[in-house]
Amino acid sequence: MNEQPNIIKHHFNIIDFLIIVLIAASGISILLRTDIAERIGGDQKEVTVEYKFVIEGIRDTSSVYLVPGTELMIQSDNSNAGSIISSEYHPATAYIALADGTITKTEIPERIDVTGTALVKVRKNEKNEYYLPNSMFLSPGREIYCQTDSLVVMLTVLSVNEIAETQPPATTNG
Repeated sequence: MNEQPNIIKHHFNIIDFLIIVLIAASGISILLRTDIAERIGGDQKEVTVEYKFVIEGIRDTSSVYLVPGTELMIQSDNSNAGSIISSEYHPATAYIALADGTITKTEIPERIDVTGTALVKVRKNEKNEYYLPNSMFLSPGREIYCQTDSLVVMLTVLSVNEIAETQPPATTNG
């Protein structure tokens, strides 16, 4: 008695096809969202940029933590957001509506706005876009939660300018 073993052949159905498509789509979206594809194939170089920022409505006693030389770290992952090279303090202001319907500008007691400039090394791609070390896009309007040794703030980037790398003068022998 020769009995042949039953060979079970699996045929793909529509549900198997949909599962494969969903897995492929999620993989592609992860690559695009985290810029992995750009890091692998993109032409990037490290440059130094200077960005201007504003921090609004912090306590006036916090100004001692935002002086030139202070290192800013991104709060979410403790990566470098640059070093403050200049800072100015102004009384924080707000616009309020009075009972007669007019709007007036008033100072907020014990609060200040800080404007400043920071230097940071970033990655620059072929589209002239700048990315901080943690792959966060750096551009005007970007809000970044930063921390110093003693303070956590939200800063808003006002402008980003690339700093030209200065080359030492060429020396000649002779």
